[in-house]
Amino acid sequence: MLQKFEFYIISLFFLFFLLFITKVPYSFDANSHFIGFESLISDNIIISICIGFMCLAVFFFFRFKYKFEQGSSLLPAEVLEIENVNYESVTFLATYIIPLACIDMDKARSPLLLIVILILIGWIYIKTNLFYTNPTLAIWGYHIYKISTSQKKDIIIISKQKVNKNDMLYLKNIDDKIFISKKQL
Repeated sequence: MLQKFEFYIISLFFLFFLLFITKVPYSFDANSHFIGFESLISDNIIISICIGFMCLAVFFFFRFKYKFEQGSSLLPAEVLEIENVNYESVTFLATYIIPLACIDMDKARSPLLLIVILILIGWIYIKTNLFYTNPTLAIWGYHIYKISTSQKKDIIIISKQKVNKNDMLYLKNIDDKIFISKKQL
């Protein structure tokens, strides 16, 4: 359950980045100057929260990457059927991240509304095991496939390498139907 939550926070990295950009005060006036990081963070709670969640997402990503590089706990399996499902990450980005980044955070109820929506989306994504639909991982070079092996049918794998039919993979379980995979060299 914790790992699913971590994947969800990683998937929201770009939302927090976009919210950060929308809330940072800027001016192109020749007399303008940078107000300093301390003032920027202390005067704007949304910027502070966004920085905190972006740092948390990066921490969770490196934790995932470490687990990914640890190898597998299962024997290799041959890919019998394969379907690329990377498009699901784009769907998540277009359906949730971009519209949420467009919420006018200057209105009084908007931050509360954003928090409630993020909790509901997270709850649904974790309960329905759609947490792997992660645009952040896609941008950082990971691929998502639906595969079948002789022992497992219609499982989702997250792989750093491109996977093809008949490839041998080491699989590491995240959930019943979701695995981290590495090609057998």
